[in-house]
Amino acid sequence: DRSKFGDIRLEEDVVQFAAAVEMKDYLTANLTSIGKSKIRVEELGSSDELIVMAESWKEELYTISSLRLDSLVASLVNCPRQKAVSLIQNDKVKVNHVVRDQQAFEVNESDILSIRGSGRFKIMSIEGRTRKDKIRLLIGRLE
Repeated sequence: DRSKFGDIRLEEDVVQFAAAVEMKDYLTANLTSIGKSKIRVEELGSSDELIVMAESWKEELYTISSLRLDSLVASLVNCPRQKAVSLIQNDKVKVNHVVRDQQAFEVNESDILSIRGSGRFKIMSIEGRTRKDKIRLLIGRLE
């Protein structure tokens, strides 16, 4: 079940991943190889040993009609609004790491959106309005 696993972090020849506590014994006993590579699984003792991920955001300007979730998702994924509504209703969109299934949910500055299959986005700033009363957003895409 995908909900039992969290982030995967990589650094040279070390891979770290988060897993639910009930998976610990099973993974330690049974995960001995990935592909043709032999591996060793061990639990980390403290959070000091975690690999620190450097986040790199590529910034772009977007113009949207409203701060509704469906409008923003449609712009980010470059698809019709109905497809964006479908993504939201099928639990493929998270706002601040929480699944949101209401297309009318209003996003705010510094919110982080995860769209399954499209990546992670952050609303860096709301730049104001255009002459036609559209909203200009500076959005960062996680690279």
